Amino acid sequence: MTTKAPSQGSSSLPNRLGDREFALLAALMMALIAVGIDMMLPALPEISSDLGITGTNNQQMIITALMASFIVGQIIFGPWSDNVGRKPLVILGSGFFIIGGLICATADTLPVMLAGRLVQGLGVAALRILVLSMIRDLYEGAAMARMISLVLSLFVLMPCLAPMIGQITLQTSGWRMIFFLQVIASALILAWFCLRQPETLAQQNKRPFSLKGLVVGMRETWKHTETLSYTLAIGMVTGVYYSYLFSAQQMFHDVFHVGNKFVLYFAMLAFMYGLANQVNARLVMRFGPKKLVRIASTVMIVASLAMLFSSEFYGTELPLTLFMAIMLVVFACNSFLFGNLNSLAMQPLGHMAGMAVSVINLLSGVVAWMIGTYVGHLFNNTVIPFAIAAIICGTVSWAAIRRGGRQVATA
Repeated sequence: MTTKAPSQGSSSLPNRLGDREFALLAALMMALIAVGIDMMLPALPEISSDLGITGTNNQQMIITALMASFIVGQIIFGPWSDNVGRKPLVILGSGFFIIGGLICATADTLPVMLAGRLVQGLGVAALRILVLSMIRDLYEGAAMARMISLVLSLFVLMPCLAPMIGQITLQTSGWRMIFFLQVIASALILAWFCLRQPETLAQQNKRPFSLKGLVVGMRETWKHTETLSYTLAIGMVTGVYYSYLFSAQQMFHDVFHVGNKFVLYFAMLAFMYGLANQVNARLVMRFGPKKLVRIASTVMIVASLAMLFSSEFYGTELPLTLFMAIMLVVFACNSFLFGNLNSLAMQPLGHMAGMAVSVINLLSGVVAWMIGTYVGHLFNNTVIPFAIAAIICGTVSWAAIRRGGRQVATA
């Protein structure tokens, strides 16, 4: 027997799924972003060679293009779905991902590949923001927190599995089949959604959508120094993650020469991120988010300094075990920071939660994308650019967290 706590106005919606089926469906929808990025990471050198991409750092554009439209798309689909409902835009977003995947699978030039990735990015942007919106429609209070935790627990499995699936597919069928698999996966998930999941937004909860509303939301968010401080911190923390993600394949292949074992090391760090998320869920109830983000940001700076000093000491002979040990700490801190900072940034904006999520995601995402893209293109067959970026981003986030905390104290 399932336990559901519908939000106001949603109790009249028919044929709701059980908690377990809904959580699995929602996790798979969100996981398409990991499918879109992590699955094709092992194939980047082959894709670059076939498409004639010059300069190894330029292959990162295949990742950054998707992330760019993913960041921008969220602020469009969130408010739009408040007007037309969740289900039509889930179908539209899935369609974008499928069409983009087909473009990528048949691309013979870099511009065509980037066009396909931009379309895919819009698709995963829609699915991510709409999953969170559907959870907000159907659950509230402790039931909502439980469902989000369950969805994220299932979601974190995909970044661990996707590179392995991509590696096997690359070896057996070539890189184009990776994109065809993305298309098939999205089509199956969409079919499941259409057959089983009814609309979650009640008619009386629909709101008009306009560009003016977006501007008003931006202005309201901009008024709160506390929110802006924590949003900057989110951008810095996410920037560390993007800096790693955009150049991960090159770091493991060109610095540590791990070959096909890249997918295993990538999965280890993804697993640590998910594990830290579960630990944080327990600790935050005891210590509170403010204390945890102060500690995590400090530890991240120390770990990043250790990485830089180790890189300078060992040069090109930096031991993989030492690098992984430091990265596990960095990933754990990143996980602690991301969830708690989002919660803190949202605190003054409870009256406009949906719009606030979109605005915070846009502002922090643009900052993170610029950092990750810039640092990725600085890759020089060492981990030094990443280490320096992590130190700078960690320090800025630490200062922003302190500023945000002072604003609360003087409010």
